[in-house]
Amino acid sequence: MGEPTGYLVVLLSFLSLVDAIPDCSSVPYDSLKQKVTYNCPQQGYTYPEGCTGVIHCINNHYFEKYNQGLYITCKANRWMVDGNYELPSCIKGCKALDDNVEMKNATYIGAGKPPLIYMSQGIYYWPSGTTIETNCKPDFVFKKVVHREQGKDSHVCQGGMEGWKDTVNAYNPGQAPGKCDPVCKVFTESDLPPNVYIKATAKAVIVNGKSVLTAGSGVQFECKEGSKYPDGEPFQRFVCKGGAAGYQDLTWDSSPAVVKSCDTLGCTRIDSSNVDPSAFLSYDGCEHGSSVYKDGCTVTIKCNNKNSYFDKPENSAGMSVTCRGGAWVNPLNRTITPLGGKYGDPCIVGCPVLSHSEMRNAEYVGPLPSASNQLYYNGDNKIYAANVKLTTKCKDGFSRENPSDDANEPNVFNCIPIDGWTNTKTGRRDQKPGGCLPSCKISTASIKGSSYSFAPSDVTTSNGQQYLRAGGSFETRCDDGFEAPAGQSAPQKITCKDGSLVDSSTNSPVGAPLTCVKSGAKGCEMVAVPNGKAEKDGCEMVDGLMKEKCKVTLTCSPGFAPSGSAALNDGKQILECKAGNDGWIDQQGNKNAKPLECVPVCEMPTMDRAEVVTAPDSKYVVNVEGKEYVKTGATVSIKCKSPFVGRTEPERSADKIDYKCMGGNDGWSKPATSELMKTPGDACASTCSSVEPSTGQAIVLSPQTFELNGEPKVIEGGKYRLVCKDGFKFPPDTKAAQKNMQNVVCEGGEKGYVDADTKEKTKIESCERGEQPGCNPSIDPSSLPPSKIVKQSDKCTTSNDRSSVGCKITLGCADGYYPKSPEMQLEKEQTLECKDNGTSSYWNEPKSGQPVTSMLECLPGCKEGVGKNAQVVRATRDKINIGDTTYYKENAQLKVKCNDESTYKYGTPYSPNPEMTYTCTGGNFPWTNEEQGRLEKAPGDLCARICEAFDAPAGLRFTETPPVNYINGIRAVKGEGMYKLTCANGYHFPAGTPYEKNNEQILICDSDNGKLKDVTNG
Repeated sequence: MGEPTGYLVVLLSFLSLVDAIPDCSSVPYDSLKQKVTYNCPQQGYTYPEGCTGVIHCINNHYFEKYNQGLYITCKANRWMVDGNYELPSCIKGCKALDDNVEMKNATYIGAGKPPLIYMSQGIYYWPSGTTIETNCKPDFVFKKVVHREQGKDSHVCQGGMEGWKDTVNAYNPGQAPGKCDPVCKVFTESDLPPNVYIKATAKAVIVNGKSVLTAGSGVQFECKEGSKYPDGEPFQRFVCKGGAAGYQDLTWDSSPAVVKSCDTLGCTRIDSSNVDPSAFLSYDGCEHGSSVYKDGCTVTIKCNNKNSYFDKPENSAGMSVTCRGGAWVNPLNRTITPLGGKYGDPCIVGCPVLSHSEMRNAEYVGPLPSASNQLYYNGDNKIYAANVKLTTKCKDGFSRENPSDDANEPNVFNCIPIDGWTNTKTGRRDQKPGGCLPSCKISTASIKGSSYSFAPSDVTTSNGQQYLRAGGSFETRCDDGFEAPAGQSAPQKITCKDGSLVDSSTNSPVGAPLTCVKSGAKGCEMVAVPNGKAEKDGCEMVDGLMKEKCKVTLTCSPGFAPSGSAALNDGKQILECKAGNDGWIDQQGNKNAKPLECVPVCEMPTMDRAEVVTAPDSKYVVNVEGKEYVKTGATVSIKCKSPFVGRTEPERSADKIDYKCMGGNDGWSKPATSELMKTPGDACASTCSSVEPSTGQAIVLSPQTFELNGEPKVIEGGKYRLVCKDGFKFPPDTKAAQKNMQNVVCEGGEKGYVDADTKEKTKIESCERGEQPGCNPSIDPSSLPPSKIVKQSDKCTTSNDRSSVGCKITLGCADGYYPKSPEMQLEKEQTLECKDNGTSSYWNEPKSGQPVTSMLECLPGCKEGVGKNAQVVRATRDKINIGDTTYYKENAQLKVKCNDESTYKYGTPYSPNPEMTYTCTGGNFPWTNEEQGRLEKAPGDLCARICEAFDAPAGLRFTETPPVNYINGIRAVKGEGMYKLTCANGYHFPAGTPYEKNNEQILICDSDNGKLKDVTNG
């Protein structure tokens, strides 16, 4: 046979060693297929003869004959089983499917269920190559869409770590036959109770021609417009559990779920219990006695106290709200909700703006407060806010009610709620800034023979003229040697009343206090005319009489006319003192003429707006030098000339308007209303066309309208208050823009409408859009945040941070994110369409046709699952199910390690397979490896399969080797580890092989399957 080969030499040496040492080395085994357990301790590197052990197949492997494992014994330096030194190998297979577990929702089709032959440790296995076809039982559906489309699944057992191969869906690791989920019926319109619609639903699948929802899918119901759930919930949400469990109600936490009905919507009743206590209510179209008010009901809330007001300009004529769709809405289309349990704004107490009549005897000092935060309205009433100050003073001939206030003129008044106008100097509350009373002109200068006694506080002086204040009095006495004129008596007490001097004993007006005369004196008695005035020329008093040649011109005050036979010239009586027996002589030469008497009358004016229908009776007519007056009690009837009309509807429809003369300061009155008028023609007024609000505008105060010649009109003096609705504004260069409202008054004629403050002709301002058309927030498909993606976009452009009207876009969450809103978690996307109604632009939801109330918001999340070569050690429960996908929430943590046959790519030699903590951060690389500070697609994504290390065979040597570590008891290299081999001296690669050219073979550890891959030959 010749010399033995090197192999035989090594073998012979080995056999010699066996004879000498009967112990057994460790059983060589594949850790991916087998697990060996020894029943005796290891001695050095061997086990003693007689030691027993057991080999179990793992990872979907089994022994053909040994159901409970392969029991081995060390004998004569070798391991044997059943007297045989040849140990059987583990066969690849797949765990047989359990009818009550894996196949509980499916049935076998095709060849049916394979027989159960092979068992390992109590578990049956089917051999590699076994084919299984299944279909889902009724009311179940395949988890994978491709299986639904095929109507079956088909898997071939690959066995071992590869498991089942899906022949329908190509290779799909981790898949197995019979993966069927329970389903739920799809709701249709006929399944829904009244007033309910489906707001959102998961996408249905077709099973046996029928649409169903898979387990985990959601449905959201909402009430139709005009209705609501009885307990106020905004929606009802179901999740499909499938099968007999049906749906679970997530809103009311009940199962099986039942779709609840919605009640017809109404609005919460508004009454005295839920408005400001000082407000009063009026109703229109409301059912009293009901707990809620139905749509269309309008409630108007006003402040009862005319000195109270609402702060908002749109409520200046009262707060009007209408029930629409179960909500109270104001004229600006704003939804009104109770604040602190109260509807409407609180009534704020201020101080009334003084009327013309209240200030007729006084005047303002300085400009009037008019800023928007100083002046408010309650209907037609103007009100000053708290702490607004007014400065006033009495006109000449008038004095304050309280004498001490005259010394403080001008007086300053501060508005203090409840206390009213308060005098800042005296602190007196509830004062009248225009409270000035008419005084009486007097002279305290002494007249010879007459003595006057005045209280100093009763006398005031203005512009050099002395006045007796209202209510003040003085007394006249005759000095020795003087006496009262004939027909009068002394002493005489005079009181100032309504601006006239009155004899206190007779309560009759006197033109002047008596003047005491000296017996036998020459001259004329003092002349005084109640309700008139006397102008004197050269009239000095001598011994209590006016001296000779004194001239006095007498006239009547407005509202009064001369009566009797007094000689007149242009309505005046002129008297001259001749003294002696002639006394006063009038302009016609009549001696001892009496002063004229002024009686109350009404003037019969020329009327531009009216004509007389029935003239006064002639007995009431007084003709003064060709000018006609009528006495008190006279009546006249008039009718308005075109285009003027009566101020009230009864006057407009009547044939005539009646007036009665009151005379004096009262003038004419209308008996029907007791209203005082200057002249009968004042009943006839001009008109203006009624105001129609422009787009975006609301009228919060308006006069009554009436029809005239087929057109709506308002009467002269009618007031409008206009405000702009939300989203609109008055042009910036207008007065209306400064006050956020426009107040206009109808003056009629050429002026039409005038500004309520300046009385200047004005135009009705329109409201312009506050913002240009376009939806906000804008959605620019090219610059979305990383959390969102555009699934579909049409006609979408962006300008001035607004998306174009007509833009239609569908948004979804990017990988590593999920929808925040439960409603959008059902749809997994949001479709938006930018619409414009002429007043505003808004994002609309095409499916429901309703404006969008919330935009898609995506939260960072991480899909459940780990790398294929990793396993979870410990997991958090901080996760959420969205359809058939489970996400870990942001900051959730997992404890993960690589599988036994794998190692972490960046593990150290001392810790090749550590436990690692991963934190979910979301995004493209959603997981952070806390120990490594690396971002990974999935926890353990960098776990790679290992390959068993080897030594260079004979004739080869290494030119490059990867690091070798003991990993899980195996001498191994990591995935992607590279070996480079070349032939040793005296050896060469076979001719024609890929290795011959470069004398090199390159092997790389495949991280996917743990096998060496020959890179040189592919």
